[in-house]
Formats: sequence, structure tokens, C-alpha cells
Amino acid sequence: MSLLVAALPLLAADAPWYRQRGDRVMVSSSGFVLKTTVPRGWSTTEGQVVPPASFGSACHVRGEFYRDREWNHFLSAELDPENFVRLSAEHRNLLRIGGRPAVMARSESGGAVVVHVYINTSDLEPNTAALWTFTGDDSQDGLECEAQFRALIASASITLASSADRQP
Repeated sequence: MSLLVAALPLLAADAPWYRQRGDRVMVSSSGFVLKTTVPRGWSTTEGQVVPPASFGSACHVRGEFYRDREWNHFLSAELDPENFVRLSAEHRNLLRIGGRPAVMARSESGGAVVVHVYINTSDLEPNTAALWTFTGDDSQDGLECEAQFRALIASASITLASSADRQP
């Protein structure tokens, strides 16, 4: 299964939704701005990225920016290295999102897939981090939505919000 997870971004390049990308979008939260290219049909609502309605309830995405979170402590607390059950069921990858260090943790349980993407934003502002979470069904729609989420997050960049970027 981990080979399939690693191959999802590569397979996405051949998918019709990847070749026909959607819009470049911007979401603002807690003084940060995430800019990304969303797959066709995705949108933004109330500061969140939203999968297309065609996926129904097969998947959901949520993004949060945190202040007063030292990166190493934040990551250690979130990944809980003492929880061996979790470690055995989770696949983790180190990557860069918009040039920033990040960790992607994927797990499956009870027919659900959860992907957490932890992004170190402390170069923008000390003691800050972002967490983007994908939850989906272990179904064809859920896995396709996951592949689209991975493409979306891979194309993301994060900056501090200027006064022009801030949304009410």
C-alpha cells in the first residue's frame, strides 16, 4: 500500500483533472496566506479549500495555522512517537511545501483515510506552524480526492498576509 501512496502524485500527472487544472486560489487565516492551484471543481469557502460537490461526503479538507507552537515540540506532540500502535499504522514522508520543511502522515482505519500535512512556518514568524488535514473514504472517490488534495498541497506556497491579503 505504501508504494501506491508514493505513486499517487506521479499517477495524478496523467489524470484529466490534473491536466485541466482549476484556478489559483488564496486562503487567509491567522495572518498567513496559502496560495495554491486547485484541481478543476475545487473552490474556497470561509477560508478553507473545498473539494468539488461531485465527491459528495467522500472527503473533507481543513487547514489551520498555529501561533506559539515551537516546530519540534509541535511535531513531536502531533506525531506522538510513544504511540507504537499509531506508528505501525501510519506512513510518514518528509517533503517541502513551498520550500518549507513539512511532514506528511497518512493512516487508514475503519474504512477511512486520514492525511495530515504539518508545515514549518517558523521562518516567516517564530513559533508558528500549519496543519492541513484530509479525511476521506477508502473508496474510489475518496482515493481520487486524496490524489487531488496531494496535488493541491504540493503546489502550495505560504506567506505572511499583507494588509491587502487579509480577509475580514
